[in-house]
Amino acid sequence: ARARSLLVEFLEDSLDSEIHLESLAALVGMPVSKFIKAFRAAFHTTPYQFVLDRRIDRAKTLLLTTTRTITDISAAVGFSTPNHFATAFSRRVGVSPRSYRNNH
Repeated sequence: ARARSLLVEFLEDSLDSEIHLESLAALVGMPVSKFIKAFRAAFHTTPYQFVLDRRIDRAKTLLLTTTRTITDISAAVGFSTPNHFATAFSRRVGVSPRSYRNNH
């Protein structure tokens, strides 16, 4: 439970930067292969999907509660390019970031 909380807190604080499996595994003192299995057992998803879900959720909040540009939001939630952000957002949410902002 403590390792889980530590991980979630670290991930929430690090969404705007690159997150590496090695650093996550080191944070909880496990080899990467064991960490991936333990993470999947604890969260029922992969570390990558977990982070992606968190980034999209944060982006949705920023789209609705700020006037920041979509480019700014994409960087703020850790996407390397606005195009990558728009593609990932559209796949997850079903609409583009602009449509989401305009229709909610």
